[in-house]
Amino acid sequence: MLLQDILGEAGRRAFTIEEDRNIEEAAKLMADLPTSSLLVIRSKKTTGIITEHDIVRAFKKAGQRPISEMSIPEVMTNKVIVATPQDDLDSSIALMLKADIRHLPVIRGEEIVAMLHLCDLAHYKVEILSSEVRYLEDYVRDLHGAITD
Repeated sequence: MLLQDILGEAGRRAFTIEEDRNIEEAAKLMADLPTSSLLVIRSKKTTGIITEHDIVRAFKKAGQRPISEMSIPEVMTNKVIVATPQDDLDSSIALMLKADIRHLPVIRGEEIVAMLHLCDLAHYKVEILSSEVRYLEDYVRDLHGAITD
């Protein structure tokens, strides 16, 4: 199954924040929006990603320094791992687990089309596997019925 097949169900809108904002602004934006990550942009180009986890680490790193003085580039992840709608669901889950990330932006060319969260993909995969198990149980039941008749 391809990511494009589930984007409407599992894909979330990707939200952005300008790179010149501070950590406090990023935290407030995440609190106001239905998201736990923001793509960081400069001149309409993605330069990184900042997550709730990054903000928690920033508090520890800040010490006595006010969090409002910390810039987003100080704590964001610079190397953003992305997927395309044509990527496979299973390989995308494996990629996220291997890279130890929970947020996967989906891009089409230069356009960000969605943000996938590992939990959403896992739930979707469980639904697929549950459906397959039910099919196989029905098949075995029918096969058993045919043999005993």
